Amino acid sequence: MTSLPKKFRSNARWFRFVPCFFPGIPVAAIFGALVGPTLAVVCGLLPVVYAFLVVAKVGVEATSQGLVLHDYSLRVRRIRWGEIDHIELAEAWPWNGVVVAVSGRRYKTLGLGASHIGHEASMANSRRKVDELNLIRSEVLASREDI
Repeated sequence: MTSLPKKFRSNARWFRFVPCFFPGIPVAAIFGALVGPTLAVVCGLLPVVYAFLVVAKVGVEATSQGLVLHDYSLRVRRIRWGEIDHIELAEAWPWNGVVVAVSGRRYKTLGLGASHIGHEASMANSRRKVDELNLIRSEVLASREDI
């Protein structure tokens, strides 16, 4: 049985942080020109703080209770194993990972989808992660039936 909790993130960490740094540069320059250097430094660092506190957690975490989906906001969605039918990967753009609930509801996941850069290797990596999540789901549900 797979040891839990386990985190799944397809994109390289540095790649997810890059977009968070660019807004800080013009904002810091504008505030530096209009208000002063202290506020410019604070406003320039806000996207960096956001990157380290929020973006670093984006992805899917498998726990013994179910999946925890982290997105770009501060919201966290928890889905119990018994509520999950399967996890799939879209084979067409934007190549997202999706958790399909027993009820039919679909939850988009961030961190499982494939990238356009190095697409074939990224798709293979994403497929492995989706297959592993489905295997973990099967193992957890089978272990609960044994009790």
